[in-house]
Formats: sequence, structure tokens, C-alpha cells
Amino acid sequence: MEQLLRQEISGVINQIQRYEAPLCTEDEGTPQYNDTNEHLFSVVDARDDDTHFIKTFNEGAVHYINGKDNTVTYCLRFICYDEYLHRFTFDDGHGNAHKSRLKDGVKVADFLVYDMSDEKVYFIVQELSRENISNKRRAGEKTAFRHIEPIV
Repeated sequence: MEQLLRQEISGVINQIQRYEAPLCTEDEGTPQYNDTNEHLFSVVDARDDDTHFIKTFNEGAVHYINGKDNTVTYCLRFICYDEYLHRFTFDDGHGNAHKSRLKDGVKVADFLVYDMSDEKVYFIVQELSRENISNKRRAGEKTAFRHIEPIV
């Protein structure tokens, strides 16, 4: 997944970037990620803790029950998608040397999560929110499809 992001990210950025930004051609390195195979764990926003965003169960914004019990769990990789896309900046010539390429109002998922086993049982587009989830479902669906479509 990380390799796919690195290969395809310029095209994704060019589709959702500000009109005044030059075409994106650079690679901003490997996206940040954390792995876990814990049965119970929580996740915090990467902006809140940019290196260890997988936490002990009930310590984060989102809580996961991984697998059916403690004997059957999945090895999950959480990629910081939002943080990765915001690394792509440009000099706008008006004193902003690191202006985000993303247009104002463009919403991106916080994490892309996938099962690292050969079976690849799960793929999750994770948006963290402190708001009422009923208000976020439709926006989450649109965000998921907008970001998956260009890399498929």
C-alpha cells in the first residue's frame, strides 16, 4: 500500500490541488504508519501524537476490537493519509513557502487501514471526529470514494 501511494500520489494531488499550484511531481517520502495485532486498542489523531497514534484500549478517540477473541487477530497497518497529503506544499510567491497544495475545503481521511496478511481481509478508510457521527456518515462516504477512485 505504501508503495502504491508513493507511485500514484502525484496524480491524486494534481486532481485535488489548488489551481495556482504547479503540477506535483515530487515524492514526499513514505507515509507514516503504525502496526498492531492487539485484540483491543484505540487510535488518536496523528496530529495529537504524530509518532504513536495506536494507544491502549479506551485511551484514544476510536476504539477497536480486532478479531473475534484474543487468539484470532489481524495485523493491521494504519497509514496517516491526512498527514501524508499535507506534506505536499508549494511556494505561492506571496510569502507562503509551504502552502498546502490541497484546495480549501478538501476533506481527506485521517487513516487508511489494511490487513497485512496475504488474505488482505480488511481495508478501512478511517475518519476521526469529535462530532456526532450521524452528521458524518454521508461526508465520510463521499470522502472515501473520492480518495479511493484515483488509486484504483
